[in-house]
Amino acid sequence: MAIDVSQLVDYSWCDIAKAAKQAMLSAALGGATYSINGRNFGRITIEQAQSLYSYALQMDNAQKAGDMANGVLVQFNEPQ
Repeated sequence: MAIDVSQLVDYSWCDIAKAAKQAMLSAALGGATYSINGRNFGRITIEQAQSLYSYALQMDNAQKAGDMANGVLVQFNEPQ
């Protein structure tokens, strides 16, 4: 089955951070899984949501600071 990428929404890093914050609250209040019409779904863990939130804030700050190359966020790390 082909995926129509033209229908994908390009969310801002700020929107992703807000969604991760909401996910942290949902995970804390709602447990690890939930069910809709008999189908079970796993929630993101609080640790995963915190990591996503932190990453989204870093990318948002980098974007605001202008640390972009032709519209692509880049980060260089020295190998350890």
